[in-house]
Amino acid sequence: MSTRTAWGLAATVTDDGQTLDVWYPEPVLGDKPADGMADLLAELSQIEGPDATRAVHRSVVQVAIDLDTPPQSTADAYLRLHLLSHRLVLPNTINLESLHSRMPNVVWTTEGPAAPEGFEATRRRLRIDRGYPIHVLSVDRFPPMVNYVAPSNVRIARRRRSAWAPTWRRGQRWRRRHSSTTTPARSGPQ
Repeated sequence: MSTRTAWGLAATVTDDGQTLDVWYPEPVLGDKPADGMADLLAELSQIEGPDATRAVHRSVVQVAIDLDTPPQSTADAYLRLHLLSHRLVLPNTINLESLHSRMPNVVWTTEGPAAPEGFEATRRRLRIDRGYPIHVLSVDRFPPMVNYVAPSNVRIARRRRSAWAPTWRRGQRWRRRHSSTTTPARSGPQ
């Protein structure tokens, strides 16, 4: 049995029970703090509630995970990514097996995440409600990391190209490595 655990309070966006994304503003390595992070819980509770325009519901959940076992849920996978991005754990020191399969495909927009199923109806509702066109940033399993974590002493020149699993050290520039699995093939000079 492992004693390597992590814990966090999360604001999560769900649609029909499917978790679209999870944000851990203050993840904790180890056991749950004695106060249960009461101040953070009260703060995050203010964003709870439905967003009918995006057809989602925002809620606050408490998540505790074992770092030596594979991710068991979307919330678990996001907590592991947050631990890496907050630099609380080193790369290759936690179990990320099957992480990709725990992350749903999501439409990442300027108004927040939305489910890809029925997105054109969501786009129409958003445009009518907001009065302006929304911008779709990507349709992917992984959002830009800086939408969740802005690490200190790290320069990220192109936010859209930042990946979730950082491997940098303090003060180091970070560049995304392109691969055929994450970047579509392009014709012409690159």
